[in-house]
Amino acid sequence: MQTIVIVDDEYYFRQAIKRYLSEWEDEYRFIGETRNGKEGLELIRQLQPDIVLMDINMPVMSGLDVVQALLNRDAGEKLQSKIILLTGYGEFEYAQKAIRLGVFDYLLKPIDKQQLKKCLDQAVSQIKSERQHSARHMELEIRQYIATPMVKEHFVNKAFTAGNEADWAEMERMAGEILNLREQSGWQVFIVDVYLGNVEHEEEKGLSFYYFIISNILTELLERKEIQCLTSVRNDSLYAVVSGRLSAPDLEKAVLEIQKGFLNFIQQKAPLSLLISSGSAKENLREIGSAVQEANLVQKFMLMYRKKGIYNRSHLNLNDTKLSDFFGNRSSQFILYIRTDNVPAMEALVKEIFSEMKKNEVRPEIVFRRAGDMVSCAFDVLQIKDGGGTEDNTIVPMLPPEFTTGSIDQIQTEVLRYIKDIMQMIRERKARKKLSLSANVACYIEENYYRYDLSLLELSTVFGVSKTILCQQFKEAAGMTIGEYMLQTRMSRAKRMLDEGYYNVTFVAEKCGYEDAGYFSKCFKKYFGVSPRDYCEARGG
Repeated sequence: MQTIVIVDDEYYFRQAIKRYLSEWEDEYRFIGETRNGKEGLELIRQLQPDIVLMDINMPVMSGLDVVQALLNRDAGEKLQSKIILLTGYGEFEYAQKAIRLGVFDYLLKPIDKQQLKKCLDQAVSQIKSERQHSARHMELEIRQYIATPMVKEHFVNKAFTAGNEADWAEMERMAGEILNLREQSGWQVFIVDVYLGNVEHEEEKGLSFYYFIISNILTELLERKEIQCLTSVRNDSLYAVVSGRLSAPDLEKAVLEIQKGFLNFIQQKAPLSLLISSGSAKENLREIGSAVQEANLVQKFMLMYRKKGIYNRSHLNLNDTKLSDFFGNRSSQFILYIRTDNVPAMEALVKEIFSEMKKNEVRPEIVFRRAGDMVSCAFDVLQIKDGGGTEDNTIVPMLPPEFTTGSIDQIQTEVLRYIKDIMQMIRERKARKKLSLSANVACYIEENYYRYDLSLLELSTVFGVSKTILCQQFKEAAGMTIGEYMLQTRMSRAKRMLDEGYYNVTFVAEKCGYEDAGYFSKCFKKYFGVSPRDYCEARGG
């Protein structure tokens, strides 16, 4: 279905054309209209219709000016839309000029319905013909344009991710029809990783710059030995697929020699440290799937320990390290250090665990799992609710991070950072609970100070905390003991009552939680330095 835009300053004329188009809605779809050339130009550029029905003589900007503007925009190329001009007899000369500029056709007003349909059908026929020609031309260009960088990158990416029959079939087709690698008898893959020691240098150049240089040098060195090299940069690494008319053992030997020479050259010319992780050479293309797995395994292992140089599967330490060997009897220590906020001891234990793993060069998946166990353990400690006080919902716990990449030193740093953050959260939660408990106890005392039987045992029972913990946390938060706070509350209330004219000491003592007025008087004098009776007399009572 072809899309159509109408540009004409006559409203009723536009309505008539739209009615015609509605009768042919299976073939044409009206998508927009406007009343002058300037608006029409913007509408055409915005909607990119297949066909434009446009008047020549319009206000603001004529149809001919619109055509010229479209041609200027397209820098002399053919008009993208098929433009059919609508003109009167007096404008015939302008219409002919427009045809020379590339306008598809013109129709004389008043428009005949059948003539309009015939002209539209002819425009559609030409559109379809041009599109078919364009598709055939594009296909021809693809076939003739052999081994572009984009095609090579796609081939390498496919080699490292192929997972089904369709992927391998596509690779075989690309190797034979596009890359001209049909007769290659040996195949190998490897991955190059760059360690940049100078951070400023890394920011200035970037990994892509160095991988571009590395790719060019490796490709040239290998092609001197008649070995084809295709590369692609992905996941911050340079992936390579090489092939040659050599047996797999001979290809592997030749590639290794070139890699060694390349490393020596790089070390002399650039401030770079490199890791090359190689898979085994194979006799045919479809076998490199297992080589890719080898290269990925080698890369993952060597990046974990920041290894430099050339490595293959034979260099891996695949001893049977058990996950259960991780915590052992150190589990209780680990939890104790976190709960007691012993940061130095926790940090020393984590470093000891990572040092052992680094020394034994355990497999990456073991390192990831153990790191995950440590942060999960810290998270679990945070989840444990301390007894006493009210529930604290002000701290939102951070979920433990997942470890799937990175060197062992980077993982250790992340583990320590997370555990220290968890310990800080636990510290803050305990402080909040102490403040909350202290505030609640103080409130309870202020509401019950008048009771002479109010005791520490009652407070301990009400708040579900032992008397020792209750007294300790209250003093830490309030800066005084519970007894001192209770005395302060009762004395403040007593003084207020005396100030308000309650001069009966026995009555005041009873209302402030004292059964014995004499004992109340002693406490009052000790607290304020004057007896209740003398205080009343001084006030004139």
